[in-house]
Amino acid sequence: MAATSLHWFRDDLRLADNPALEAAVENGPTLCLYILDEGGARRPPGGASRWWLSRSLASLCASLAERGTELVVMRGDPAAILPRVAAQAKVDLV
Repeated sequence: MAATSLHWFRDDLRLADNPALEAAVENGPTLCLYILDEGGARRPPGGASRWWLSRSLASLCASLAERGTELVVMRGDPAAILPRVAAQAKVDLV
């Protein structure tokens, strides 16, 4: 049985030239996760930044769906969310 991987997208939302994502996908089923960490920012992002992020995440989601992979988008503290998602999805590799 192939290991399930979790790829955590942070600031780099590229699919091309992304060695960590390539390694995860090569290992088997991969869950992709983006966590909007509003508490970690020194100041909240402005409207243009939020718009750009929204469009970028929508594009990433569509590109991953074409490859048969889902993007899960969550909001909150990554230190709390990441282990919870990994446990729920029975992830072997992060």
